[in-house]
Amino acid sequence: MTYNGLVLLVFCDCIYNFKDDKYAKYMLISLIGMYLFTNWDVFTAFSPLMNFQQYVQFYDVNLKNLLFLSKSILEMFNILLFIIFMSVYAVGQIQENEFISKKLRMISLVNKKLQRYAVVTERIGENNERKRLAREIHDTVGHALAGVAAGIDACIVMIDSNPEATKSQLKVISKVVRQGMVDVRKSLNKLRPGALEKQGFKEAIEKMIDDFGSLSEVNIKLDYRLKDVDLENTTEDILFRIIQESMTNSVRHGGASQINISLYMEENNLCLYIKDNGIGCSEISYGFGLKQMKERVAIINGKVKFDGTNGFMVMVKIPIFK
Repeated sequence: MTYNGLVLLVFCDCIYNFKDDKYAKYMLISLIGMYLFTNWDVFTAFSPLMNFQQYVQFYDVNLKNLLFLSKSILEMFNILLFIIFMSVYAVGQIQENEFISKKLRMISLVNKKLQRYAVVTERIGENNERKRLAREIHDTVGHALAGVAAGIDACIVMIDSNPEATKSQLKVISKVVRQGMVDVRKSLNKLRPGALEKQGFKEAIEKMIDDFGSLSEVNIKLDYRLKDVDLENTTEDILFRIIQESMTNSVRHGGASQINISLYMEENNLCLYIKDNGIGCSEISYGFGLKQMKERVAIINGKVKFDGTNGFMVMVKIPIFK
């Protein structure tokens, strides 16, 4: 009880070896209590104990001085070890934190570069899609309209002199127009999500949710209450894309582990409600994805609302006239 400095070395050992253990704090608290209790002044308050000076006074002067010197050297060496360890440990923690901060800055920089690359790639994809659509329109609608214009010009010339030939020409024009309509429908169908082409709207959403959930390990619940509601292809496409974009944003930006999706009718409005348990945001930044949602919903005279408190919420209302 005269000297309890060895507890400090045990304290150092616990800090070094059990710093990541969940019970480390309880062990350190116990050691602090032990250090205080084994102090001579504290211990003698509960139990009588002879002082070290009183104990060694029975020895001769040389031995007494040797014992005092040994005790002083032990205390000094022990304290020095404790100070050196805590200093080295603190410096190591600072260097480790700086290393982690450096890595986080590098990751943030790489993430920004990847985001810029994704934007550039998306723009390139949009540009390629515009070119493809331009070719489709040129080869289908443009060709059909050119033939119709030529045919109508011929009818104008022949209508007075040869009505029968004009009727025959109009029949040809009608066939060309109908074929052009078929070609336009084919071009538009190519823009539909593949899942909607192969199966119904509900089944396509369920498959997308299953695939996304298995890849991202996110729990996604679907509450589908659209019974006897016949949706147009455009409405299905827009709702499908909004659900797809919302799930991606919930994981990529919100770090969500739970997403709830509801589709239901409220009076004459089709409602889509998507809510996650992510970090949310105090201010909503309208990036490309959210702008696309607003533009898509506006096409079918709908309204969309976003809320970043307590996770992130997307609310879509689309008027349905039966």
